[in-house]
Amino acid sequence: MEKLSYFILLCGLVTAGGCLSPAQEEENYLENFNVVTIKEDTEKERIEIKTPTDWQNWNPKTGIYRETDADFEVEGKSVSLYGKDLLKIDPAKTICISANFKNLSSQADANVYLGFRLYDQDKKEIRDWNVCVIPDSDTVLSRKCSPESTTIYVRDASRWPEQSKVHLAFFTATDYSDLPNANIKHSAGQIIQSITKLTDHNYAVEFANPVGFAGDAATPVRLHKQGGAYMYAGGSKLLKSQESISLSGCVKGQVEKDMPQNAWCPGAAYARVIVLVRSNSEDCKIQFDSIKVEEVDSK
Repeated sequence: MEKLSYFILLCGLVTAGGCLSPAQEEENYLENFNVVTIKEDTEKERIEIKTPTDWQNWNPKTGIYRETDADFEVEGKSVSLYGKDLLKIDPAKTICISANFKNLSSQADANVYLGFRLYDQDKKEIRDWNVCVIPDSDTVLSRKCSPESTTIYVRDASRWPEQSKVHLAFFTATDYSDLPNANIKHSAGQIIQSITKLTDHNYAVEFANPVGFAGDAATPVRLHKQGGAYMYAGGSKLLKSQESISLSGCVKGQVEKDMPQNAWCPGAAYARVIVLVRSNSEDCKIQFDSIKVEEVDSK
């Protein structure tokens, strides 16, 4: 494949109409596949994907592997592949991920994504909504709520976005020491229907669905946001028909909140390679190879 110069691309969504986001596609995808449990994986400090056995969920019915060229080809509107091995994260090291992609389709465009699924020390998965906070949304409940409550009462919702899709996190901390926060009911997020300032200066916030957690008055809460679900450290690219690209990116350090492309999110201890393909056409064919994750000298 033609190799292009090194760069990092911001994560993008499929621009053509009618496609789901990677996060939404992922929820549907996991319902249809029996994924190998995390306990069975090998922990490594360097990863190279060369054969179908290096994938956790390679499907020979929808994918082609060419041993002579050591490349993979997948077909369809939505393909999600996960590496079998886990990378042990050391934030002090510089870790780089890279791969080559080519759109073999005669007409169909496709978005390709290269990056990581992240896990904490207990190998529980961290998604972007567990760590991506909405700034200045920390507050506390002013009244008790139950898991069935669709309206909650808080001290300050003046900066909460009405009619927006959010994630409501419970038992938070203003210094973000609660991150990654798993006290979130709706992985797909939900809409804030209305925000009303009351005469006692507290706020009533109505959600489209029950909040899913119980909390007494003074329980800290916060709003989180959702992006692309995963860490796209290698970047993403909308590939036109017959277009080739080399995606790559490097990661070092660990942030206190959010899920950037170039630093590990809070709590991340392990990472698994992911390749996602999203298109509007079932005839979409994407070829990729040379998938590597390795430490580089950052001096």
